Amino acid sequence: MKKFFCVIMICTAFIIPITGQAEAYHIFYNDEAIQFPVSPVLHNGTIYAPVRELVAASGASVAWHPHINAVGIISADNEWTFKIDENKFYDNGRLADEDVLLLNKDNKIMVPVRFLSGLLDLEIKWEPQSNAVYLLKASDPEKTVVVDQAIMGESQATAEQLSDFLLKYNPNPKIPISAVELANTYLDEGKIEGVRGDFAFAQSIIETGYFRFGGCVLPEQYNYCGLGSTTKGVKGLYFSSPQEGIRAQIQHLKAYASTEPLNQECVDPRFDLVSRGSATHLKYLAQALNPNKIGWAYPGYDESKYNSVTEAYNDNQTYGQRIMTLINRILN
Repeated sequence: MKKFFCVIMICTAFIIPITGQAEAYHIFYNDEAIQFPVSPVLHNGTIYAPVRELVAASGASVAWHPHINAVGIISADNEWTFKIDENKFYDNGRLADEDVLLLNKDNKIMVPVRFLSGLLDLEIKWEPQSNAVYLLKASDPEKTVVVDQAIMGESQATAEQLSDFLLKYNPNPKIPISAVELANTYLDEGKIEGVRGDFAFAQSIIETGYFRFGGCVLPEQYNYCGLGSTTKGVKGLYFSSPQEGIRAQIQHLKAYASTEPLNQECVDPRFDLVSRGSATHLKYLAQALNPNKIGWAYPGYDESKYNSVTEAYNDNQTYGQRIMTLINRILN
């Protein structure tokens, strides 16, 4: 069997000391939060984390080799070695050209997470709203998330599943009610209008960054889906309570998904701005995938990351796919 031994260089010339941290970053492996002795940091646009804990989460291990003055990560199929005295990096005994910049924070060696994910053949996903990195064991091949589910219908997730999922990734959501009360409100309001409340809940996780907020919409607006925040810096609509804000979100989804009248008084000021029934399924919430060329999200994928909606779709990163991915994780 071929050995896999991925090695990280620990040479003083290549280690930059880091003190302080402006933002909190969260790293998950197969949906489980990795606990670090010091917090991950952002340096020159790259997220770094303590190498030992990061490697251990994936089932590999870090080893120090004093007889050759080298340090590495031991896994199953390869062997990479960095000799500190020579400042050289070896791939299965062959000299490699690549240098790896490491950081030192509180005497802990920090490795770039994306670099390590490539070595260990892990899928990596970045969730900017929550400053979270998700590492997953690579699929073979990766399955495309299907988004032909109708927005109208009965919720599949329970309030407990929804609230437990939220609290797993954010134990302190910025809401004035409990997480389970929030989830129940989504399900109750959805049921009244025939909209899948679990879809709306997942949408709110995306829009608020697991109810951490941090964008232009404030927690006290009770606007959990960014209604009216159509351009950068615009705060959008204010509602009198979480229930009213959730009701408006449900009604706005119904405006897209159905031509049926509302069953309650309209509290969504933008309801009449929607072309009724123009996005009946999750897929069509992304404007770029909607045959009517309209939708909740414009264009419905990250144009700074993907060259086309097809590329984003193949990576499961269109608006509806992100909602459905959350639902799948909640249910499973």
